[in-house]
Amino acid sequence: MFQSRIRVSNGIVTLAVDTATGELLELVNERTGDNLIKNHNTAVHQPFCLFTDGGEGQAELHPAGYAMVREEPGLRPRITVEEQNGSKTLRVEYARLASGGAAVDVGAWYEVELRQGECELIWRLTVDNRSDIIIKRVHFPSIHGVYLGDTWKDDAIVYPYNAGERIENPVEVYEAEPTVIGWKWQEYNYQYLSGGIFRRREPNGAYVREASYSGPLSMLWMDYFERDNGLYIACYDDAAKVASLRAETFGSKRPGMGLSVVHHPYLERGSWQSPRCAVALHGGDWHWGADRYRAAVAGRAARVSRPAPEWFMKSPGLVAHYDFKYQGGGIVHRFNDIPSLLDQAEAMGMNHLLLSGWHRDGFDNGFPQYTPDPDLGTPEELAAAVRAVRARGGHVAFYVNSRLSNTRYGELQKEREEFGALVKGGGLYDERYGDKDLAFVTMCPNTETWCNKITDALKWLADVAGADSIYLDQLGMAPPVFCLNAAHGHGPADWNDGYSKLLQDVFSSISPAMIYEGVTDIHGAGVSGQLISTFFHHHVGAYPELYKYTFPGQILVDMLYPRRGQAMRPVHVVQKALEIMDRAFLIGSYYWVYDLVQDNSFDNDPELKLRLTGMIRLRRKWLETFGHGTFKDDRGIVYCSRGVKAKRFEVESGGVLAVANEFGDASAYVLLSGEYALDGSCTLYGLSAPDAPRQVHAERAGNDWKIPVGSDGLEIVHYHYRL
Repeated sequence: MFQSRIRVSNGIVTLAVDTATGELLELVNERTGDNLIKNHNTAVHQPFCLFTDGGEGQAELHPAGYAMVREEPGLRPRITVEEQNGSKTLRVEYARLASGGAAVDVGAWYEVELRQGECELIWRLTVDNRSDIIIKRVHFPSIHGVYLGDTWKDDAIVYPYNAGERIENPVEVYEAEPTVIGWKWQEYNYQYLSGGIFRRREPNGAYVREASYSGPLSMLWMDYFERDNGLYIACYDDAAKVASLRAETFGSKRPGMGLSVVHHPYLERGSWQSPRCAVALHGGDWHWGADRYRAAVAGRAARVSRPAPEWFMKSPGLVAHYDFKYQGGGIVHRFNDIPSLLDQAEAMGMNHLLLSGWHRDGFDNGFPQYTPDPDLGTPEELAAAVRAVRARGGHVAFYVNSRLSNTRYGELQKEREEFGALVKGGGLYDERYGDKDLAFVTMCPNTETWCNKITDALKWLADVAGADSIYLDQLGMAPPVFCLNAAHGHGPADWNDGYSKLLQDVFSSISPAMIYEGVTDIHGAGVSGQLISTFFHHHVGAYPELYKYTFPGQILVDMLYPRRGQAMRPVHVVQKALEIMDRAFLIGSYYWVYDLVQDNSFDNDPELKLRLTGMIRLRRKWLETFGHGTFKDDRGIVYCSRGVKAKRFEVESGGVLAVANEFGDASAYVLLSGEYALDGSCTLYGLSAPDAPRQVHAERAGNDWKIPVGSDGLEIVHYHYRL
């Protein structure tokens, strides 16, 4: 009997493929009966598509369509289903693929494992390239035309851009034109969003959101969900090669989302096999995906490992000074000022300083000439100032850019040519920041010479200048580069390996607290902190809870801003300064506070400075009393009073609720799930007097616990479990 499709099911998930093409046709959640693939579109191919980079430009390779298969039956895939111990494996094999209506000498096969009793399917793809073309990109698994239930309007996506973003109704948000805000500060002309989202429009009409791992993509999983239905897609790559996650839509007139993992094999003749990938249909809570991804990558060997020092674990944050020498040469502070900067930090409750623009020619200019700028003082004066801070129990970090070499330095031209990142066309990859007359070459981290240069600079800062912490800019945030310089001895997708090796080399010789810009699960477990900068996309879906919940043992560093007297950041950002501060408190972030005198200082905003100093004191009390705890997000929180936001942490002696009470309502409360066996006693620590906690009582409210949260604006509530 003729079969147009083959269905395979484990009783939880059913998928169907076309018998003529092997195309994915159905993905059914058997619990709800919902087929997630609701809108087929011939402009895209699923579950895989290959992209070449040879001949006359990029072409697509995919399974042959019906007409080609009728003319050449050998293009029809061989489809088999194997069953063992209740699990099933679908295998689809192609002798050759199609491109532009012609068969090409590239074979492929994919398999999907449906394990008994599990909603997660494991996917693998193998490509056999017998042609002369280069297969640059592979989309796999690639699932399109998805929305959940009867409408796309109530669906949402969490996507791991930086620490995370959450977009409600991405079909229509991706389609809409973003609202762009321009902002000028000194030499810099920034572009921010106040609405919509950065995405690109492709020739086939798709609106595409795609970022690279790593950064600015922090993890290799994303989740598309509604109330009781969710689609999880992930890649479990132990090798941590450069990859991407692609979320796309054709908009509300052709609704549905496409979700893909993008691999970059740069495959010439020979075979390539994808890492293990996963697709799961779950009950609608994105936390399921976070729990699954965390468990799946737990066995991945740590690439770097330098536990945060004890002082850092008990510190609430740092004060950043980017105003030693600015890009244009302006000087605000010199080395002899450093002890007085500690005085100012201590007045806010902090003792950790970050110094930038300290080196030759200043910030965003002198890279990589990491020697003390003589206009600011001598190396001896710098070391003496740092020693004075350290003697008082303070801590000092120095800014170093891990990536850039300024083209103005002719003496470094040979170094740039040999060790810069070489891209398609044979040129060096370059970047520009601030002054339009400055250009920087992106250096390849897989070259020993460049890594040694950065490592030597950091060793001088630690061993001679006396630093006990380092900040490496761009390392986990700037996108990877596909370096094609064969003399470097690495593959094009090996960018992440270079930064792992750099951090290993640094930690083998010095032991600073290490912070870098961006956030990535490749290195995050082995450093002290990762800078997430949620202010950049606070208005357009910033959701650091995504990463924090997935990896609760890692410390996220976030920037806080005053509302008044602000020059560095645009008005629409600082209008939300209080919300940004509250979120940093609620998720347990390490505070990054600028002090740029005229341009960006809480001294210019007395009201918010009072709030900040109270928040710092409360955070210090939290850390001294309970430690960081394990972030559980809002899991277990059933309800919050109007104007109340709360997050839950597990600590050794019970749990902690971090609470922001917008209206200061003295009757406000949080309902905590009755699944927790509380003894009823709670201790509340408030913003105004964290060293004077008071006792409150949790009462039963139906099946749940009603916990009063106080009226101090910010509080932590410690509750106890029954013994």
